[in-house]
Amino acid sequence: MERTLAKLITGSLLMAALLLAPSDAEAMGASWGYVCKTRLEVPTPGSTLYGDHGFISVTLYSRPACTGSYRGLGYIFSKGATSSAANPRFLYDQPTLLYLAQGLRQAAIQRQQVYVLTFPHKPYAISSVTFSGWTQ
Repeated sequence: MERTLAKLITGSLLMAALLLAPSDAEAMGASWGYVCKTRLEVPTPGSTLYGDHGFISVTLYSRPACTGSYRGLGYIFSKGATSSAANPRFLYDQPTLLYLAQGLRQAAIQRQQVYVLTFPHKPYAISSVTFSGWTQ
């Protein structure tokens, strides 16, 4: 059961994936890193800019506890997002958004490495997140 759940979660997270761009806004494409900060933002009443259920912001560094080099900043948008930064192929429902927010928070607390992926045309829109220690 755990192995099946890990496969399902990993597959979902790969589809959900992530972004990342260095400070000069050049897309990294794919990178391992550590969550420095993550925050689930509630939706702004009357605005769909970041989605119907809000969004998650994620800041990554090359080492745990916000040390090492800055890897980038990215966002996981919810369904309904109209921001030009959002990738319409990767918008998430509320349960998935909450699940990802909890996973990223735990990764930061436990100093767990994450693998993130973004697309060059949407360098701040998270498209995939994989947590280290999970097997496919």
